[in-house]
Amino acid sequence: MLELLDSWILEITGGGFKSAILSLLIYIIISLVLAFVIFIAVSSVLRAQEKHSRSQSFKKIAGFAIKRKMPYKAFVFSLFFFISMFSEHTLSFTKILGKISLFGMIVSIMILIASSIDIASDFYSTKRIAKRRPLKGPLQILKALILFVFGIVILAVLIGQSPLVLISGIGTFTAILSIVFKDALLGLVAGIQITSENLLQIGDWISIPSAGVEGTVTDIALISVKVTAFDNTVTTVPAYTFLSTPFKNWHKTINEHKRQVSFTLAIDPSSVTKEEDGTNLTRFRKDLIEEIKADEHVNNELSIVVRTGKNNEGKGIPVEVFFTTDIYEYDEYCHYASVYIDKAAASLKDYDLKAYRISSL
Repeated sequence: MLELLDSWILEITGGGFKSAILSLLIYIIISLVLAFVIFIAVSSVLRAQEKHSRSQSFKKIAGFAIKRKMPYKAFVFSLFFFISMFSEHTLSFTKILGKISLFGMIVSIMILIASSIDIASDFYSTKRIAKRRPLKGPLQILKALILFVFGIVILAVLIGQSPLVLISGIGTFTAILSIVFKDALLGLVAGIQITSENLLQIGDWISIPSAGVEGTVTDIALISVKVTAFDNTVTTVPAYTFLSTPFKNWHKTINEHKRQVSFTLAIDPSSVTKEEDGTNLTRFRKDLIEEIKADEHVNNELSIVVRTGKNNEGKGIPVEVFFTTDIYEYDEYCHYASVYIDKAAASLKDYDLKAYRISSL
């Protein structure tokens, strides 16, 4: 049939440049029509799966495929595929058109594979296990490797060389990249360790005191971790920070409905006086322990400590308080702990104690 079309073009144009142009336009139009048919077919199948599939998994995958614009990407691939098929029938421009269509096919295949990995990542993130074992990092590594391989193939096509020739020079190129992108490579290694060793999970409440970061882990990517604070501000932390800087993860505490309340009161040494069973400070500590034990939200199976710390000259006598509560939601916990500090500070006067004040200069 294509031969008949070529003969018809030659007959009405008489050959030459006009035949080449007309042939090129006709086959591009045919390619566009066929690619559009495939676009309609893929789009219809995905929408039907999203709305009517009995499997929730197929529904989700179809929804993610539509969100990632897979029908449009299938259209682009099909267009270059059909142009490549018809390039030998365009009577002219065969070499140029063949290279353009081959380049387009390679790029569109690369995009399709990368989008498929993104869809797999989207689908996996809907599973419960995704919080404990996030795969975003490893999938991004796979995606980067695929893009790297296709990049070599595309470059080989453009310069007309075998991909093997380019691969042979990768050793030197990699050494240069390892110097230029040192931080990115550190983040890559750290991201793999975070995932494999389960240091973090999505939903964990963490704090990095040295960086002033505290909040919920909302995303674990290849080289970075996103932390959302209580005021909804988002901080992006390099992944290698979690291997080089001390941080606290409250996952186990929150998961087991346990949080530790700890605070320190600075007592003015001049207000401490002797009594029969010790000092007024001793009586204050004993009463505070009993009050804490009587609280229904306090876990009496764990340590309850109200102790006098070392008297630091110029900072008063520290009274350190530690106990565990079953209130674990952050905002409620903050209010609960603050009330305890307020009550303890207010009760000092009942024992003739005074909070230490630093004299102004």
